Amino acid sequence: CIVFGIDKSGFAISITIYLIRRGEQKWELFSLEEFDVEKYSPSRNTPTLFDGVFYSVGYDGTLNKLNLSDDTFEFLEKPRELFNDSYPSFLVKCEEHLLLVKLGCPKMLVRIFRMDFSEMEWVKVESLGKHMLFISDITCFSAIAPNSRIENRVYFPRLYLDGEGILCYSLETGSYHSFGGTSQHSANNIYGTKGWLSNCTWIQPNWSKSTAQELDWLNSLT
Repeated sequence: CIVFGIDKSGFAISITIYLIRRGEQKWELFSLEEFDVEKYSPSRNTPTLFDGVFYSVGYDGTLNKLNLSDDTFEFLEKPRELFNDSYPSFLVKCEEHLLLVKLGCPKMLVRIFRMDFSEMEWVKVESLGKHMLFISDITCFSAIAPNSRIENRVYFPRLYLDGEGILCYSLETGSYHSFGGTSQHSANNIYGTKGWLSNCTWIQPNWSKSTAQELDWLNSLT
């Protein structure tokens, strides 16, 4: 269980990471006050743990890399060369790939890229296959769709008007759709939707039945 805490008081930013493993009773703490984190922007910049390294991304595509194993904090400038705008970016771990969901205006154009770590460049993704992405300011994750009707889509914390469900974008159709409402809507823009719900999060359910041993946090399963 990892808690990534960002404290922005005035113009100063401090980062603290808390880590606890099953069977332990105390949190392990990593304080990053000694690092130069002045350029770190937490706004729509949720850290993503990928291959043991924390990554976050700026609106311009710049990657922040935080490696606790060797206590390094880097700003990777090269990936930003693809973008010249200031629209929101979100990182998502999708199996062995680190994906970037890039939003744009005026139609809230959705573009998806994967990081090519050999070249440190963003490569455009044309299809998610059976995967679907869930995006918000608080949490982002991927999942395998249970059926073909909801795969290859990006889901947003934005609602359709009159209770017609939430907003999602289909890479197959190149259009926006409603999901979960009484009617099905499709459009090439986000008109007819309301707000970006910045204080909401996605919860991924665990469909398996847990045993009494698994529910006991202090019981080590090694």
